[in-house]
Amino acid sequence: MREPGSSSDTELGIANLASQELQNTSVLYGINYTNLPEGEQFMGIRLASGRVLAHRDGRFKFEQTSSEPTKAFLIHFDPNGNLLIVFPRLKKAFRAPADILTSPQVLPVLAAYDGLRILMGLGEIWSDPNRSQFRTRGRGGMVVEQTDRPFTWNVKIDTDGFLFPIEELEAKSRSRTVLSIAQDDLSYERLDYSSGNVGGIPGQDVRGAEVRIKTWVFKFSKSPGTTEIQMDPLGGVDPDKRVAEGGLNAPDIPSNFEIGEISPVVLLNWLNIR
Repeated sequence: MREPGSSSDTELGIANLASQELQNTSVLYGINYTNLPEGEQFMGIRLASGRVLAHRDGRFKFEQTSSEPTKAFLIHFDPNGNLLIVFPRLKKAFRAPADILTSPQVLPVLAAYDGLRILMGLGEIWSDPNRSQFRTRGRGGMVVEQTDRPFTWNVKIDTDGFLFPIEELEAKSRSRTVLSIAQDDLSYERLDYSSGNVGGIPGQDVRGAEVRIKTWVFKFSKSPGTTEIQMDPLGGVDPDKRVAEGGLNAPDIPSNFEIGEISPVVLLNWLNIR
């Protein structure tokens, strides 16, 4: 009989992660997040939210709605194209070639991008031996090396978990920690999840409902604060259909928009990563 926490449990956990990657062509999540200054604690207040649509090929789109024009924006990333950040109500857009993420200055952003994709089951690190190699380390622990990344991942999984089996991720470049991600489980009162229809996806109004949802705490090595991210798979909408309908096409920038260029420093400052 297998003992809990044995190497066989770890191997089953890896098989679960690989199965999720093979099943997921694209995913659609609702995301709540908050940036916390050092020393403060998350008190259940949702500071910002949006929806992310992502594909196995690396394309990624995040849409956030807000009554404040500076907080209503769209981020679109295509690894074979550009990074675009669009503020529709400000009539402004910013862009940079996708290879901005390969700049050593924005290594934390690349790690965050990869970390989110791993959590969403799109990392292709467990199911594709041509893209990564990993070895087990202790109970539920692994070290993952990717052929095209300048950092390795230390990973800890919950061998009993299924939907979100990853407990911890740590991106390390040589001996330096670039980004750490740890799972938490918060309970809070959700007042209004989406407040409307975005991109043809109906909103959910769940006033006063007590919600327990998996949360990941992102800690960047050069930032004194933390970022709390809660991801909730959106049911009732087929993400593959959304992609087929053009949901991940690069947005058209109207001719009357002001267009600027994104530099590594601007990107880090905007994301509050120092």
